[in-house]
Formats: sequence, structure tokens, C-alpha cells
Amino acid sequence: MIRFLVHRVRARSLTLAGCETALMIGAVVVATALRFGLRDAADILVNDNGIFKVLLIVVIAQVSLYYADLYDLRVASDKRELYTRLIQALASTSFALAVLYFWLPDLMVGRGVFLIAAVLLITIVVGWRLSFEWLSGRVGPRERLLLVGTSPAAVDLARELYDHRHELGVGIAGFIGPPPPHD
Repeated sequence: MIRFLVHRVRARSLTLAGCETALMIGAVVVATALRFGLRDAADILVNDNGIFKVLLIVVIAQVSLYYADLYDLRVASDKRELYTRLIQALASTSFALAVLYFWLPDLMVGRGVFLIAAVLLITIVVGWRLSFEWLSGRVGPRERLLLVGTSPAAVDLARELYDHRHELGVGIAGFIGPPPPHD
């Protein structure tokens, strides 16, 4: 685990967020190219501070995803919850960008770009999340736990950890019990 500000962040969450950020940047760039054509999109992105504008959209989207708890892997593992929170995060992003564009219209990449990007973002984020969950299940847990104790509570804890091993990224190595009595 890595400490980020005050919170502990798992490497799995960082991988999820990092790849998602790269995919979001790509989605907004593709949306710009679809809206304006390849030549005009390149001109907008290079000469008109377009990269800054794209990063602004992605940062606001990432903050919205964070506040929707979509980087809590236990919450995001439920498909219905994932879709609901993703739509909520995208709505928050849309509202924040609408307010920002109203007061500072020069920050807008172009008319219609965010609408195209929103459709791409939903598709890409859901696809990436499903792929990430599938890959996490195939690669297996990265942290191995050794449980101390052999009581019924320890066995219940082991069952609970085993049921959520993919979301938590852990595997149970075994149990350590008290030493046998010496006769």
C-alpha cells in the first residue's frame, strides 16, 4: 500500500485510476477529432491550449468518480452500483463543466465535444472496469495473509476474506495456532 496524503492507496486502485485517466484523455481527444475532423482537432489541441482543456475535463471527471466512490473496489464490484454511480459522476462532471464554461467560455474545447466524449467515457469506463475486474480475478491476489488463531472467529474471518478476495486483492496463506502442549 502507498500512502497518498492521509489515505492509504492500494496499487490496484492506482492502476485502475491511472489507466482510466489515460483512457479518458484518449476519449476526449477522439471526441474532438470526431467533432472537428482530424486536421482541425490537431490544430485545436496543439495551438489553442487544447491539451490543458482536455486535462481539465479529465480532472473534473476523475474527481467526480472519486467522490462517487468508484475507486472503492468493494463498491465498484457490484455492476448495478457501478452503472448508477458512473451516471451520477458523469452528471456531476457535466454540471461542473457547464458552470465553468458559462463563466469561462474560453476553457471549452468546442461545442458538442463533451457530449460525444460523455458517450465514449461511459463505454470506455464500463468496459475498462469489467476488464479490470476480469483481469484481477485471473491474475490473482497480490497480498498473502497469514491468520493468527484457529478459533471459530478466525475461520469466519477467513471465509469472509475468501469471499471478497478479488475486491481486496488478498489470499489466505494459512493459519497459525497455539503450539501443541509439551508432555
